[in-house]
Amino acid sequence: MEPFRQSYATLPRHPLMVCAVLVENPMNLGGLCRTAEAFRLERLVLRDLSLARNRKFRQVAVTTHQWQPLAESSLEKSADLALPAASAGLPDCGAGRAGWGRVADAGHAAQTHGASAGARANRHSN
Repeated sequence: MEPFRQSYATLPRHPLMVCAVLVENPMNLGGLCRTAEAFRLERLVLRDLSLARNRKFRQVAVTTHQWQPLAESSLEKSADLALPAASAGLPDCGAGRAGWGRVADAGHAAQTHGASAGARANRHSN
């Protein structure tokens, strides 16, 4: 097991990012950090990197914040994060306060399509 731990930092990451600029609860952000690291995602984007120093964030994240690459972005600039991914042909959908959406095109904010995330989750659980 020791050789694996030594090489862990060099393992490849999936070219996906979680943009969590709308998430405010430090415990939820800590959970997202653990999940992003478990799936070896490229990065987790927070609205403010100081949130990763919050005690409650660290209680849930345990030590994954030391391994998981973190980035910072404002809500206004978060749509711009999807542009490089979109130009590479990667999907640009996700869930936000308004529900599931897609980034419309360069420089535009997310556009809502369909039911809210909660309603969609309830529909699939039946």
